[in-house]
Amino acid sequence: MTDYISLLSLSSSSRNQDHLFSISQQGRKAITWNRFTRELEFLRSKIASSPNDRWSLFAEDHSLFILGLFALLQCGKEVHLPHTAPIIPVSSPEADAPLLSDSVENATLKLCFSEESFSETAPQDFPLLDAGKILITFHTSGSTGKPKQVPKTFIQIENELKNLAKLWSNDYHNATVYSTVSPQHYYGFLFTALLPFCLGSSIAPMRVHYPESLTHVGKQNTVLVTSPAFLKRLSDKNSLPLLKKSPRKVFSSGGFLPDFSAVQSRAYLGTDVFEIYGSTETGGIAWRISPGNLSWTPFPGIKIKSPDGIHLALSSPYLSESGFLTIDDRVEILDDGTLRLFGRTDSIVKIEEKRVALNDVENRIIQTGLVEDVIVLALEKGRQFLAAAVVLNRKGSIKFKGKQKKDLNDFFRYFLRPYFELTVIPKKWRFLESIPRNTQGKININIIKELFNKEASAYCLEPVILDSKQKIDRILLTLSFPEDYIHFQGHFPEMKILPAVAQVDWVMKFLQKKSGLNIAMQKIPLFKLLKPIFPDTPVNLDIHLNLDNKQIKFSYKNPQDGTAYSQGKIIFKETT
Repeated sequence: MTDYISLLSLSSSSRNQDHLFSISQQGRKAITWNRFTRELEFLRSKIASSPNDRWSLFAEDHSLFILGLFALLQCGKEVHLPHTAPIIPVSSPEADAPLLSDSVENATLKLCFSEESFSETAPQDFPLLDAGKILITFHTSGSTGKPKQVPKTFIQIENELKNLAKLWSNDYHNATVYSTVSPQHYYGFLFTALLPFCLGSSIAPMRVHYPESLTHVGKQNTVLVTSPAFLKRLSDKNSLPLLKKSPRKVFSSGGFLPDFSAVQSRAYLGTDVFEIYGSTETGGIAWRISPGNLSWTPFPGIKIKSPDGIHLALSSPYLSESGFLTIDDRVEILDDGTLRLFGRTDSIVKIEEKRVALNDVENRIIQTGLVEDVIVLALEKGRQFLAAAVVLNRKGSIKFKGKQKKDLNDFFRYFLRPYFELTVIPKKWRFLESIPRNTQGKININIIKELFNKEASAYCLEPVILDSKQKIDRILLTLSFPEDYIHFQGHFPEMKILPAVAQVDWVMKFLQKKSGLNIAMQKIPLFKLLKPIFPDTPVNLDIHLNLDNKQIKFSYKNPQDGTAYSQGKIIFKETT
């Protein structure tokens, strides 16, 4: 295991003082190991005085995430990792732990690389970590959107890190690790934070949000940690220039990568994709090389079986309990000890007595060659039926340009007829700009369901509310505007987009409705329309109210990557 140093053994002298801990990127300065150890000492002194035994950590910057995590562990704190940025004010009774963050405004302690000068004396050695007291709790969104806490001990994490290092330490050696996923999730936590930290890799501090950003990556030895959602978008970018240098390794997790996307990704990246199969609860289970490999190889120490010939059962050194754990994945165990996956057993549904696997329908839709992403789900209104949310790729957008939604529905239904009985072909279709996924590439099924709950009518007067949170002076909503929303009618009929007047109008309506204030718009000193909002596109509307200044700041953003559709400021007045 080249250069691997256990978390328990890391010290201020573990690396050369000029070793590059993180590279310069997007205005952030490069950080050497000497600077990192000094910053760690400074942050540790701030945290040590806190009487709280449990802290929450949320960081956008990967290098600051590691700094915060290690400082908390060295101070003996239990660490909680929320999967999204907390919006509950830390002074609120609802806040159950102080928050250390680089990006949340109301954090208890701001996480940053300080500008304060440090002593020229040698840095203090790291306090010894107590393996028995290390507890890190991951807060996952789960497949249904219901929050779930998954605690991990040091032994579980260390066992997995060592196994990963045995397989891929040479790839991480003297490499810079780029990521499209967040370290708040277990996959990103291992592959983009702890594994490079323990192997001495340099870290690119900021996530790669867009395929176009990869053109800056291929200039040195690199490892790319990503997800199927990103690689699907990459495969649709046929105008990207080739990388100057292929990554040593490309990892993908968070779902299965369609073979078409794997082929296209290899053509652009110049290397195969190593897919990782597992979950926060189980840790890594198996891996495979794509495209081409249908079977998955279990990680060292993982024992697998299928007692009923359907479900996967596994024994793992990453689990908190011994024995076999059965999970809801359909598998076939092959004679050579590898396995084939056929989706989750809960993806099999009965539609009018006909059994169908939802992922089978999704794969057939992808085979049109016109689709970047798709999710098929079962709905029930009197009777059960299938519905499909589809994101067209560039080829699909060109093919259906100027067409009515009915034309798209008919095309895909006709394409599926040779493969499925009519009763199981999706009855409802939504064509989106993107499918709402988190930074790990996972979908909240409840949000997708809400997109289908609105029945078509002559026109719709309001958006669909997918999620809503309200905390003192802030309102955060996830919503979508249906295709039949009234302000889409007659507004760019060949390409329906949400007009600016409607966006501002709903800021005021939501604020008045949820706050109970009697206010009226006085003027709009700032409004920037950055990207169009299309029908049925989930968006986050973030509203900040400042009563003292009589100001409202707002933004419409993509829930998946945080990019802004629009942002603005409203000056209001009170009314009677």
